[in-house]
Amino acid sequence: MNRIRSAVVGGVLGIVCALGVAPVASAGQPGDYAYRWPLKAEGDSAAWQFALTPEVYAALADAGLRDFEVFNAEGQSVPVARLTVDPAATPGVAQVALPAYALPRAADATATPDDLALRIERDAEGRLRVLQVETATDPAQLAIDYIIDADMRRDPRRPSSVDRLDFSWPERGDVRARFVLEGSEDLVYWQTVVPEVAVVSLRRGDAVLQRRDVEFPPSALRYLRLRQIDGTPVPGLQVSARRTRAGAVAPAWRRETARFVDSAPDPFGSGQVYRYRLPAKLPVGRVGIQLGADNATARVMVDAQRGTATEQPGDAQGWVPVGETLLFRLRQDGMRIDNEPLVLSVPHAAREWRLRS
Repeated sequence: MNRIRSAVVGGVLGIVCALGVAPVASAGQPGDYAYRWPLKAEGDSAAWQFALTPEVYAALADAGLRDFEVFNAEGQSVPVARLTVDPAATPGVAQVALPAYALPRAADATATPDDLALRIERDAEGRLRVLQVETATDPAQLAIDYIIDADMRRDPRRPSSVDRLDFSWPERGDVRARFVLEGSEDLVYWQTVVPEVAVVSLRRGDAVLQRRDVEFPPSALRYLRLRQIDGTPVPGLQVSARRTRAGAVAPAWRRETARFVDSAPDPFGSGQVYRYRLPAKLPVGRVGIQLGADNATARVMVDAQRGTATEQPGDAQGWVPVGETLLFRLRQDGMRIDNEPLVLSVPHAAREWRLRS
């Protein structure tokens, strides 16, 4: 296997505390602790939520945060609860299905086919109601652009923006295509949102290599267009979008780079074991892993260590399997396509991590 170049993990953990209630009877004193950090709670509220930083986690030893305590200005311990935050489940942030209207055009030119008949209907507010295309040209000779109604189901009284698209389509064999993502307010004048978007779904035996999403700066434009550059047509494309209401503050994944420690042959298999170390014992919800060579693939198991960094790469004791994923890096016309991050079923707190190929 080509050596894995880097492993990046991300996680968000919140702490909810009530600073205005009676002190906890069995609590300690601020002077009992070796490390202290100031916490500023503004406004009049029954509880506050804040995120712990890697510096705080580096000073903690107990996975259940029993060595962590919050005190008010009078030095009294106050109730505190751990809260794992999923950025996808935040008020004001929603995943919505958007209509995607197919617009066939000649595969070797930017112009539409000569026999194309196009019918567009919009309502009084400018939303697309109908976009129908008819052509007698052989579909195999056509590329397919898609016009996406990003205004669908958007409340005009609550402005919102879109910053991510997820794609799906009926499986009809391998798909590898590139698009330009553009935006418009009137379906006439278009501006580039993302210069290149790659969608990939390749099956090799039991392995499936796929990339079906694109993220971009928040856009409030009414319409988006996927204009195909090259590759295979993607008939039946379906699109969903992440929409964020104006004023909503969605928690973002904090990205931390795990430092490569060492590698060794796997004593229980024919592959390698790669060890990585985070700056602290952090709760991890996603693991992003990149290969170090183009046009390469590798299937890996991801393990996290329960305790301290005492085990060697070949030791099975103390390691917990947390997931398995297929890595790939494809190079197409100067554009690199990497695998998606591994999303853990539940966040796992650990400092030591390893990959088994």
